[in-house]
Amino acid sequence: LKGFKVLVIDLDLRAPNVHHFFNISNDKGITDYLAGKVGEEEIIHKNIKENYDVITAGSRVPFPAKVLESHKIIEFLEKLKKNYDYIFVDTSPLLLFADTLIISKFIDAFIFVTSVNVSKKNEIKEATKLIKTNNLNVVGSIVCQVPLTKRQNKYGYYGY
Repeated sequence: LKGFKVLVIDLDLRAPNVHHFFNISNDKGITDYLAGKVGEEEIIHKNIKENYDVITAGSRVPFPAKVLESHKIIEFLEKLKKNYDYIFVDTSPLLLFADTLIISKFIDAFIFVTSVNVSKKNEIKEATKLIKTNNLNVVGSIVCQVPLTKRQNKYGYYGY
């Protein structure tokens, strides 16, 4: 998304991992902001990559769903939308927790992510049913951990 201002937010408050991906601290994050412990500017990691800012999950909370139901988070995200072209939010797995359905109220669109090594066919079907039942706007999907062998790649083995 070159040329666009992008924000990535880790709202997987149960098993946050965005901070690992970007190799940044998770000491102060969105949970700390929502609890009033830190200010907005203290949780936004600026220019982690060109035009990419990141907000980590922050301190562990005993009831993640309650945090995600907060009006303060909705107000905060509405404010952030004015400063970014795209905001990507990482959430907990759809089938394990209600968290994704809770935040669906303030998310414009979803990208459905599955993993060849983890996701089972019946789980994908169940998740698809949940998506349809809750009218989630899924604009794409990503399949991770697809094994690639020389024979499977019609272009030869070049790391595609």
